[in-house]
Amino acid sequence: MAVTPSRIASDGNGSIRRAAEVIFHFSMIAPPVLALRSGLHLGYLDSLRGLSALYVAACHAYLMYATDFASMGVRSASGALLVGTSWVMFGRAAVAVFIVLSGYCLMLPIVRSPGQEWRVAFWPFMRRRAWRILPPYYGALACSAALIVLVPALDDPSIREWHKSFPAFGTGSVVSHLLLVHNYFPAYQYAIDHPLWSIATEWQIYFLFPLLLWIGKRRGDFSIVVTAGAITMALNLYLLNFSPQHNPWPAQFVGLFGFGMACAAWSFPNGSSAPLDAQRWRRQAIVLLVAGAVASVVFISTRQQQLPDLLIGGGIGCAMVFLTNAVLTGSRPVALRVLERPSLVALGRFSYSLYLLHAPLLALFYLLARYLNLTPLALQLFILFVGLPITVAVCYVFHLVFERPFIRRRDAMSSSIAGSGISERVTVA
Repeated sequence: MAVTPSRIASDGNGSIRRAAEVIFHFSMIAPPVLALRSGLHLGYLDSLRGLSALYVAACHAYLMYATDFASMGVRSASGALLVGTSWVMFGRAAVAVFIVLSGYCLMLPIVRSPGQEWRVAFWPFMRRRAWRILPPYYGALACSAALIVLVPALDDPSIREWHKSFPAFGTGSVVSHLLLVHNYFPAYQYAIDHPLWSIATEWQIYFLFPLLLWIGKRRGDFSIVVTAGAITMALNLYLLNFSPQHNPWPAQFVGLFGFGMACAAWSFPNGSSAPLDAQRWRRQAIVLLVAGAVASVVFISTRQQQLPDLLIGGGIGCAMVFLTNAVLTGSRPVALRVLERPSLVALGRFSYSLYLLHAPLLALFYLLARYLNLTPLALQLFILFVGLPITVAVCYVFHLVFERPFIRRRDAMSSSIAGSGISERVTVA
C-alpha cells in the first residue's frame, strides 16, 4: 500500500517511522553519481600534474649530460643506462599535458556550477589566477637568481641544458621576467631559470579564457575547440611568416587549452549527473587520435613540434573524460586506481613548485658530481637517483613557503569557486 500523507497522519507514529525507513532506504540506494557530485574530488588530476612535473625534471637532468655520453656504445654500462633512460628526453610533451590540464581544471567549476551559467568576471578571474601563479613564480625567480650569484660556477656551458639560462641578468631580462613577457624576446626567453618560459605562455593564454567561455556559451562546447584551433592556425601562420627564427608562443598550446576546456564540458554534459555515452565517445576519441597519429607520421620529416604536442595533449584530454566518467559511475579501471594513489596525489599538490625550481637545483648536483670526479655511470646514477629525489624534497619545502600559504588565502577569497563542489587544489593548475 502506498505511503501517503493522510495515511501517515491516521496511522500514528508507527507509520511515520515506516515512512522514514522507506525514505532512508531509497536514499541509500541512490545512484553513486548523485552521491559523488556534492563533494567530488578528482584526485587523479593532481597525479597527472605531479607525474608531468617529475617527468620534466627528469628530462632536464638527463639532457645536462646526455650529449657528453652520447658516443658511448650500449655495450658499456654507462651507454646502456643512457639509452635505457632516453625515454625521459621528451619534456616538451609534458608541457602540453600541463596546458590541457589547465584548460580542463579551470573549466570544471563552470560546468558544475548551478544552472551552468558559463560566465566568469574577467578581472576577478585574473586576480585569482595571479594570486595562484605569481607568488611562487617570483619566489622561484628570486631563488634561481640568488643561486646564480652565489655559485658562479653555474655559468658553465658544459652544463648543457641548464646553460640556456645564461646570460641571466640585464635590465631587459629582469624587467621582461617580472612582467611575464620574456617569451617574446629571444635573448631573455630562457634566462635566469629556463623552464619559466612556459609560465609566461600559460599566463598569456589565461586572457583568452573568458573569450573562449563566452563563445562556448553562445555556440556550444565544440565551438571552443573550433575557436581555439582557429587561433592556433592564425598564430602559426603569423610565426612562420614574421618570426620564423623565434617562437615566443607555441601556437598549438592555445588549441590544447581550448580542447581541455571542451573536455571538461564533455565530462559533465549539460550539468547532468548521467554518465556520458562512453561507447560513442570512445569511437570519437579513437578517430581523433588515429588522425593525429597519421598526421604525425606524414609530417614527421618537417620536424613540426606542434604535431606530437597536439597528439599527446589530445590523448590526455580524451583520457580525462573517460577517467572522470569512471569516477562518476563508480567504476575502478586500473589507470584510475594507479592515479589515485595517495603518494602520486601528494606529488601533484606541489608539482608547480617542482616545475619552477628544479632546474637550478639539478645544475648544482651536476656540479657536485663533477667535483667528486665520478665516472660516467656513477654520474648518471648520482643525478637521477640522488640529485633528483633531493631536488623533489627541496621543492616541497619551497612549496610550503612560497605556494601553500597563497593557496589557502586564495581559497578563502574564492569561496564561490570552492562552493561548486570541487577542491581548488584540483581546479587550478
